[in-house]
Amino acid sequence: MMETTRMHKTGTITAGVTLIAFGVMFVFSTIFNVLSYEFVFSMWPFILVGLGVEILITNMLTDKFVYDKSAVFVIILMSFFAMGMACMDICIKHADWICSL
Repeated sequence: MMETTRMHKTGTITAGVTLIAFGVMFVFSTIFNVLSYEFVFSMWPFILVGLGVEILITNMLTDKFVYDKSAVFVIILMSFFAMGMACMDICIKHADWICSL
């Protein structure tokens, strides 16, 4: 009988965790006004750390792994979205100072 093995695509777990984490932070920032967008923006290095940890663990556990290019693209897109939202929040908070120039 032929045995099938499941191949892990590196980046999938990190993309999922990133979407959930940033989604929760944006909800807390928007609805509950608990977190600032600056804080959400400052969390972007954890995306790189998560992806690096996932690559190392996958490399240790399996001989063969594949990068999930679409998941890595989503991670990069989420990072730019977080940066853009933080910039917009800073511009809105300091709009009176910018207009006085």
